Amino acid sequence: MAHLLVGPLAHWTDLRPDSNVVYQVDRAQDSAEIVIGALSTCQNVSSRHALRSARDIAAATDGSLYVIESDGKKLNQIRRLSPDRTSFPVFAGQKTACSCDVAACGCDDNASPSSIISSKIALFSSPASVSVDASGRVYVADAANAKVKRIVPRAARYDSVSRQYTVVDADRNELYLFNRYGLHTSTQSLITGAVLYNFTYNVDTSSFTPQKMHTCHTSYC
Repeated sequence: MAHLLVGPLAHWTDLRPDSNVVYQVDRAQDSAEIVIGALSTCQNVSSRHALRSARDIAAATDGSLYVIESDGKKLNQIRRLSPDRTSFPVFAGQKTACSCDVAACGCDDNASPSSIISSKIALFSSPASVSVDASGRVYVADAANAKVKRIVPRAARYDSVSRQYTVVDADRNELYLFNRYGLHTSTQSLITGAVLYNFTYNVDTSSFTPQKMHTCHTSYC
């Protein structure tokens, strides 16, 4: 069964799970191009990005594509094709040492529903569907775990109790804490929760004016 969607530039994107190929159809030019995968019957017609066990696809407003790769065993992940079609890295999930169709494997996150973990260490057992909202939040339906997991762009979050901002670095699996003046006070491990670094400052903050924090949205948590 094919999955057809319309992208932000009125291009059609067609995923064919049976052949692990994604086509981009330009209606204005009446042409089609393979952007992910390769035709097994014609090695000369392929993209630079290989695809395995494709199950679902979604398009974001910036033109990027999110594709689920899942065999229900050791391969359960989401990959993101950049808007310029040059990169196709793993966006969420990871390969497991054991097979997720075995109950003892435990292909699920131990974190509570309100916890924040890096998308790179998130676990899926059998992701079946993916969607993206207008704000860039990605939702993944994990059928085997009976859960919908949300992946949000990295952004500063303010804790009114501790009066601190927190920023997640998914690539380094670290959590950065900033005080209300924007000064970096500590770094924690996302995996163990241990404090890695503490910072103190000998500055006069009485005249500081809080500024809007700008965060990089190329990594996700």
